Amino acid sequence: MAIKLIIPIDFSPYSKEQLRLAKSWQTLYNVDLLILHKINLLFPSLSSADLRLKMEYELKRDAKNKVNDFLEKAGLDINLPTQIFTESVVEFIKNSKHVNPQDIIVVGMKGAGMVSRILIGSTTIQLIDELKHLIIGVPLELKELYPEKLMVGIHFKSGFNKQSFSSLLELIATSLRFVEFVSVLKNEEDRSKTESFLQEVQEQFISKIETEFKVFDGSHALESLKQFYLDLDHSFMVVQKGSRSFSDQILRKFMVNELVYKSFAPLIILP
Repeated sequence: MAIKLIIPIDFSPYSKEQLRLAKSWQTLYNVDLLILHKINLLFPSLSSADLRLKMEYELKRDAKNKVNDFLEKAGLDINLPTQIFTESVVEFIKNSKHVNPQDIIVVGMKGAGMVSRILIGSTTIQLIDELKHLIIGVPLELKELYPEKLMVGIHFKSGFNKQSFSSLLELIATSLRFVEFVSVLKNEEDRSKTESFLQEVQEQFISKIETEFKVFDGSHALESLKQFYLDLDHSFMVVQKGSRSFSDQILRKFMVNELVYKSFAPLIILP
């Protein structure tokens, strides 16, 4: 079964970047695309059931026309599969027969956080907690459309979804050349355990791709990590759901603002 990119759009500048990445991946990795758009229904308080159905139909028809115009401007086929709905994006993805477990969600990412405008009311953590999908967060002014290198932030206390990562490697094999596994340590954490964990993970993938690992610690660990990542040309950052990189608010803001936005490259979150 082919992997699909699931792209919720709200016609914002973030949606344009989501579609730019989707078009690139469709061409390079032969993935299918599914476009999602949520509409809000506001009915007059005394409207009849028939009137409500008519209004919903007209809103969905108008929304589909806007989606078609948006896709055409992005250089995509207006006949791409599109779902227009009224429930939350999270609930639609959970319950839709059009979405499979291996499909990848592509969302827009704002600085100091990661919430697509279409996901108003849902924080990034809630989105990731509720969906067991690999997620790609796309910043504005996207420059890197596909990865030649990955920097994978993991920690021995959080584990690592090797199956999901293996599927990602298989999908992007035509462009990927190098993977760096990294961990950031707090002062009291055990460096030897961290290095053993990174080496164990590295050894499981070294037969598939060139890999290395690196530990960042000390008072300047985050700045060292930032410089290291920015020096990795044509790279995406990958983090594990549940890792300290995502649960720690300071690290999350640093990761998004200092790494993702300054490299103009997406962030991939493993389920």
